[in-house]
Amino acid sequence: MNSSQEQQLQGRPKAVARRGLTLRQQGILNSYLFIAPFYILFFIFIVVPFFWGIGLSFAQGGILSAPVFVGFDNYSRILQDYRVQTVLFNTLRYVVTIVPTSLVLGIIFALLINHHWTRWPGAMRAILFFPALASGAAIAQIWSYILLPHYGILSFALTKIGLPDIKWLTDPRMAPYSVALLTVWAGVGFQTLVLSAALKNIPGELLDAARIDGAGGYNLFVRITLPLIQPVVLFVVVISTIGVFQIFDSVYVLTQGGPQFSTQTIVGLIYSYAFQSRQSEGLAAALGVFLFLIIMPVSLFQMFFLRSNVQY
Repeated sequence: MNSSQEQQLQGRPKAVARRGLTLRQQGILNSYLFIAPFYILFFIFIVVPFFWGIGLSFAQGGILSAPVFVGFDNYSRILQDYRVQTVLFNTLRYVVTIVPTSLVLGIIFALLINHHWTRWPGAMRAILFFPALASGAAIAQIWSYILLPHYGILSFALTKIGLPDIKWLTDPRMAPYSVALLTVWAGVGFQTLVLSAALKNIPGELLDAARIDGAGGYNLFVRITLPLIQPVVLFVVVISTIGVFQIFDSVYVLTQGGPQFSTQTIVGLIYSYAFQSRQSEGLAAALGVFLFLIIMPVSLFQMFFLRSNVQY
């Protein structure tokens, strides 16, 4: 063996590293060490409370007092509570109203941002995404002044153009749609950002070829653009649906569930059970499990229905 071969062998990494681990094993170990903090926090704050809540749903007390096992009594009590049917209807109305509206507006804004004649697309993205950076309670507090009767900005503008003053937050017929308006305004920026990124990833050659073949704007969107971004649309729909099912802060700040319980949601009733009533922690946990049993099949149905039509 000559000197050049010896130098090449010395320059190669050793097959066995220190402490008896190979370099590949050390790399795997380092990778798990880097992601360990996330999984530790996920286990402490997600997994443990999830199973603890399920156990609490079969008991009375459990937070400030010793839990007493009551079986399915909490579930039967929430099913007999007339408020549960009301908040379930309210929450489903929010889902049906907010999710499609946000999706349509998000697609429209994303198309506008990515259009070649749009000036300052970065500023437009920043304006649309800005509400997503603020907390829901802060946004709801601002909108509570906008929607004030007589003195609110929106009511003042309506009266100046000759329209009647609308009781945005005190009319049981209008209050749910006022909450929906706030939620759409706060969430459409995130959806626009995600959908805009999906539109940028569409190969320009496909769009150019379709234009050469005579495809107009409508056919170009329906037959090329929409099928290619459908996986992202699936993501947006599922995430939005889960988020709308858990609406709480905006309702609590704007109306506290009123008027006449017309804006109250399932999460708001869970809060009422847990912190505004005595010895109702088990009822809150049971209603939380009930909410989980609603969200899970709805999300699975959306994934199955939309994924079956996904085209790559």
